[in-house]
Amino acid sequence: MMFITYRNLATGATFTDLHYYYRMGISTMSKTVRLVCNFLWDILKDEFLPQSTEEIWQKIADYFKNAA
Repeated sequence: MMFITYRNLATGATFTDLHYYYRMGISTMSKTVRLVCNFLWDILKDEFLPQSTEEIWQKIADYFKNAA
C-alpha cells in the first residue's frame, strides 16, 4: 500500500492511472492513500512541524529581516 501512496505523491499520477498499474479499484486506492497519509502525518507531525511559539516565529522573522 505504501508503494501506491509514494507513487501518487511523487508523480502526481491519478488514481485512474494507478488503478491500471496496480489492478485495484479506484475507490480502494483513494481510501488507501488517505489512510497512509493520515498515518504518516500522525507519526511525523511532531518531529517536522513542532508546536509554534512566539520564540520560533521571532527567529523566522529575524532570519528574513537579516536576509534582505
